[in-house]
Amino acid sequence: MARNRHAATLTAASLVLLTTGFGLFTGASQASAAAASCNGSSCVGHDPRTYGCPVTSTTTATYTSGAATVTLYNRYSGTCNSNWAEAVENTAAQQAGWGVDLSVFAMTSNQSNASALQKSCFPGPSDTGSSWEECNGTEYYGATGWPAWTDMVDGHYYTWALLSVWDRSHTFLRQIQANQ
Repeated sequence: MARNRHAATLTAASLVLLTTGFGLFTGASQASAAAASCNGSSCVGHDPRTYGCPVTSTTTATYTSGAATVTLYNRYSGTCNSNWAEAVENTAAQQAGWGVDLSVFAMTSNQSNASALQKSCFPGPSDTGSSWEECNGTEYYGATGWPAWTDMVDGHYYTWALLSVWDRSHTFLRQIQANQ
């Protein structure tokens, strides 16, 4: 009888250890899902990486000239119900000296009201919490690396991302758009 009780105690202890250990392995995905600290309108004007918003869908647009390519992404996070624009240049575009500016917009259902439009841009202010960020009027030439990205807009609405491409002498080359 004592032997069965000892075996039962060991079995129970093993189960506790296994479930506790299993929790350590599954906790990472639960923690990342819980890491998002905003949703929809509370994400507007904030940095998606700072706020822990994972990408769940993306639309893209690309501009290519010769070997140089820049890709625009309209990123959406279902966890955060938010969108942002992101851009990446390939090595040839960087060597050609291309610069970019990017914006993401959200249009609420009240299209006749100018305040129903949200905008975030890069380069420009970062993580302001504002629903309308003014761009700083300069292009980004990759000084701090790629990708470059905007703050977020409310993903409950129709969104579009715009990317303008400039050459090293600040001559406008092309604008591309990705809708979501």
